[in-house]
Amino acid sequence: AGTGSSGFEAYTSDGALYCRVVEGFADYVAVPTFSPDSVDEFLDVLLQCADAFDGNALPVVLDVPLNGGGYLALAAATFMVLSPYADARAMVAVR
Repeated sequence: AGTGSSGFEAYTSDGALYCRVVEGFADYVAVPTFSPDSVDEFLDVLLQCADAFDGNALPVVLDVPLNGGGYLALAAATFMVLSPYADARAMVAVR
């Protein structure tokens, strides 16, 4: 994890998770895969991101560019950490 000119940013060593606070715009999270080299590192970085995001009132943008899948439990954990008041067990389809 590091700090850039835009404020907080953190990432896993394998690129499975990246987040940053874009001051005045949004909290940004990119998750290209839910199959990281290290689940522990993924969760550690995810919690760092959530802590940084809790310090502001910006909206959260979750970007899953070409996400190839991975561990369903890790996807659910990501949702629960970023949306603690939502129910990750709810299955909804909207057209």
